[in-house]
Amino acid sequence: MTDTDDDAGLPHKGAVDDSNTIEGQLTSAKGPLHPSRHLFYQLQKYVADAHYPATKAALYNHARERGAGPDTLNALGSLQRSSYGTLGEVRNELTANDG
Repeated sequence: MTDTDDDAGLPHKGAVDDSNTIEGQLTSAKGPLHPSRHLFYQLQKYVADAHYPATKAALYNHARERGAGPDTLNALGSLQRSSYGTLGEVRNELTANDG
């Protein structure tokens, strides 16, 4: 038996299926994500564990305390509503115009 017989159908050494990770989704075969979705994936790292419902100010402070960068903080600052019941509501607002 050869090495190729044992490895039939398996990914090559070092290959990683990252289609279920944020990074994998950002560079998937379907092409890059719309910029607002990319921004949301970055933003959720800082506000996913916030206590909801949360005010816009609370989300901003939560993200800032966790080291969010200017793009993330600007996105939170640009939110239109004063409070959000879930992370999904934040996502829906940020990605509403994705087309």
